[in-house]
Amino acid sequence: AYLRVEDTTGHLSVKGAAGYADINKSGDGNVSFAGAAGGVSIDHLGNHGDVSYGGAAAYNGITRKGLSGNVTFKGAGGYNALWHETNQGNLSFAGAGAGNKLDRTWFNRYQGSRGDVTFDGAGAANSISSRVETGNITFRGAGADNHLVRKGKVGDITLQGAGASNRIERTRQAEDVYAQTRGNIRFEGVGGYNSLYSD
Repeated sequence: AYLRVEDTTGHLSVKGAAGYADINKSGDGNVSFAGAAGGVSIDHLGNHGDVSYGGAAAYNGITRKGLSGNVTFKGAGGYNALWHETNQGNLSFAGAGAGNKLDRTWFNRYQGSRGDVTFDGAGAANSISSRVETGNITFRGAGADNHLVRKGKVGDITLQGAGASNRIERTRQAEDVYAQTRGNIRFEGVGGYNSLYSD
């Protein structure tokens, strides 16, 4: 079965099961999905509003683009790709997946952009990137290959867990004034290979 939902403004809630679910929202409001599917694609392109996902799918692709909004993911998937492009908003992930790719960046203005990225869970390969001006990355869990990148003016990276390979990078954006940049790297755990880089 194939489920396709097109929505403009207002809150949208989708519950149930489908072979494939394709959800598109073009205006303000929240989007929530709960259920099971072979694949789930959620695109929220309104200026304001949150995206929340709870469920299981072989593939989950979630895109949030606009001025403000949070993205919350709770569930499981073979592969999970979350693209969060807003000036204000947090990205939180709790669950498991063979591969997890989380990207947090700004929409139309880097200055003043902020939002934290929190990852709780497990995955064979985890790639987490944050490029907003202010925000932390917190990773709690396990993964065979963990790659964490925080590029921005203010923000910490915390990794608590285990990974066969852990690569952590903390750098600044080209427009950041060096004297104003700050951020710590905290690493608590075990890893076969650990690489930490900061400028």
